[in-house]
Amino acid sequence: MHPVELGAILHNQLVRIHPFTDGNGRTARLIANWILLKNEFPMFIIDLKDKINYYKAIEQGDKGNDAEIVHYIAKVSINQHIFESEKIK
Repeated sequence: MHPVELGAILHNQLVRIHPFTDGNGRTARLIANWILLKNEFPMFIIDLKDKINYYKAIEQGDKGNDAEIVHYIAKVSINQHIFESEKIK
């Protein structure tokens, strides 16, 4: 499984079962980012102004459609990596 896919699906499964009283989203994002870093991919950050799209992707995962969160995290990661790369030039 591709690291972005693995991280996103694990993220969604953790958020779905909601094991903690607080910090489920932060923990899920930490695990997803750990998987990305371990596989030499850049981390992602969910921007506050894009939270609605993040929540929509999670809701789709709750319905069994993990592809939405995979695509969302992949898109965010790529866009953030491109933005950072452009700043370096």
